[in-house]
Amino acid sequence: MTYRTVATVNAIASVLFGLAALLVPTALASLYAITFDAVYVARLLGGSYVGYAIASFLTRDTSDPATRRAIAAANVFAWATGCVVSTFAQVQGLANGFGWATAALELVFAIAWIWTYAAERSR
Repeated sequence: MTYRTVATVNAIASVLFGLAALLVPTALASLYAITFDAVYVARLLGGSYVGYAIASFLTRDTSDPATRRAIAAANVFAWATGCVVSTFAQVQGLANGFGWATAALELVFAIAWIWTYAAERSR
């Protein structure tokens, strides 16, 4: 398969699973006959963060503006969504005070990537 095909199929599958996990997590879990516990969710989240790290690290020296904007846009969405979810969890009392540090870090990265995206658009 070509890179374009793999990237397209991956994007479709990721959007479907990602939206299902964000919007209807209990229904998604029921398809697999599982319940979400903290360890399972932490491992899924950890895998996502490592994936972001790899993509960011391997593309950090790219000079292609389209690639830089794409990486920035993806990171804006990921970090901003994480911030919203973490903030919601804090407001609901689902975590201790340390959870606010996570929400703050996610906000910082969302803003940094928004700034980066805007700077790349003006090039």
